[in-house]
Amino acid sequence: MISKKEILYQAKKLFNEKGYSHVTMRDISDSLGISVGNLTYHYAKKQDILQAIMTETLSGLLLPEIKDLYSLDLFMDNLIGSLETERFYFSEYVEMRQFHPDSDQNIAKLSQRFHEGLNFLREQGLFHETFTPTVQKSLVDMMFLAHLAWICEPERKKSEFIQSHWILFYSYLSEKGKKEYEEEIAPTIKMKNEG
Repeated sequence: MISKKEILYQAKKLFNEKGYSHVTMRDISDSLGISVGNLTYHYAKKQDILQAIMTETLSGLLLPEIKDLYSLDLFMDNLIGSLETERFYFSEYVEMRQFHPDSDQNIAKLSQRFHEGLNFLREQGLFHETFTPTVQKSLVDMMFLAHLAWICEPERKKSEFIQSHWILFYSYLSEKGKKEYEEEIAPTIKMKNEG
C-alpha cells in the first residue's frame, strides 16, 4: 500500500520537473506504479494534493526568530530554501493562488515576520538611521518579488542569491552591524559560495 507521504513526495517531484499545470493524476499514479483509482482513494483531485503539499511545507518551514544578523541569514536561507523545494508553486504563482486561497495570507505573515525581525535589529543598533521603515518596506517588497524571478533561474546558486540580499542590506548596516556582518556572515557566505 502506498502512503500519502510517498504520493506527496512524488507529486512534488513531478510538479517541480514539469510544472503543476502539466502534470495529471495519471502522471502521478504512473510514476508511483499504482492505478488512478488507488491515487484518488487518497486524494480525489490534483488540487487536494497541492493543498496537502502546501500545508506540509508551511508547517515544516522553520524560520528562526530574528535576533541578530546570524539569525537573519538563517531566516533568509530557510525561506529561500523553501522556494527552491517548492519551485513549481512559485513559478506558477498566479495559477496556484486559485487552488490555494491562503497563499497571499501566508506570504503576508512571512513578510510581517521579516519586518518584525528587521525592526528588532534596527532597535538593537545594527542598522543605520537611513534604514527607515519606508526603505525597509521597499527592500523587503523588492526581495520578495526577486524571489519569484530567482526560481526561474535554476542555474543560480542559492548562496549567491542570499549574498545579493546581503549586498542590499550592507549599505544600511551601522558600524556595529558591519562589524557583526564581517565577523559572522561574510565568512559563511564565502564558504558557501566556494563549496
